[in-house]
Amino acid sequence: MAIGVWGALSEWRARTVVTARGITRQGPLRARTWAWSAVYDIRVEHTGSGRLNAQPRWPAYLYDSEGRRFLLPQINEWQLDDPYAEVAALREAAWRLGMPYGQRAETEVRILRQSGRRRGWQWASVAAVVVFAVMIVVALAEDIAGRPANLFVLLLVVPLAAFGLLGLLLGRYCAARALRLPR
Repeated sequence: MAIGVWGALSEWRARTVVTARGITRQGPLRARTWAWSAVYDIRVEHTGSGRLNAQPRWPAYLYDSEGRRFLLPQINEWQLDDPYAEVAALREAAWRLGMPYGQRAETEVRILRQSGRRRGWQWASVAAVVVFAVMIVVALAEDIAGRPANLFVLLLVVPLAAFGLLGLLLGRYCAARALRLPR
């Protein structure tokens, strides 16, 4: 039920408002506003989702001056015919209104590092689901063999521990790898 309420709030309340003073991201429960001088860049990125779930594949993200990424609701291929052209026009207008022009190396490094960490945690979540499936097989094998299985440990603790450990390791590895790859 909570997911349904969140989805309904996202549909009715979530939006992006652009003014001469800045850009506002209205989420389901709260709004956040950035002055144009605090905005580093606005980009349309391919998320890879959209095939199996109800997520747009080409959403727009705002990057602040510290390299943090924020989703801009309703700026995607579902709402706009050409999100790239819309974001390019928005970026041009933002440059005239005070958004810094050009790339800064230290901010790009932070963006790449965060992108690598996100990818590492995504792979860790996939690995945790695989570990969960393996633990189901182990629990069934122990049940068939007549040994008592501690289902709490097998089905909850082991997958969560694998998720946490692999998330940290893969997050660091993918962040370091993203910085090494040529751009």
